[in-house]
Amino acid sequence: MLLGAAVVLTAASLASLVAGFMYAAGDYPRFGIQEAIGLRLGLLLLAAAVVDTFLERVRRSDLAVGAEGAQQDPESGLGLK
Repeated sequence: MLLGAAVVLTAASLASLVAGFMYAAGDYPRFGIQEAIGLRLGLLLLAAAVVDTFLERVRRSDLAVGAEGAQQDPESGLGLK
């Protein structure tokens, strides 16, 4: 869900920025403030999604390694019976 929100926000900001430059006339540095903020927020959400996914994979691999060790040494009391 976090990844989807980040992708949608980033894509919408970029599309709005491009459309603004294509169809607007005037002082270009004044355009795109909301788009720039939305793009930065989208990129922050993408970074948070990457960190969340990485931490989840590390946690799952630690659990898998712990379960394998318990199966190899059933007398430790941690193994599956």
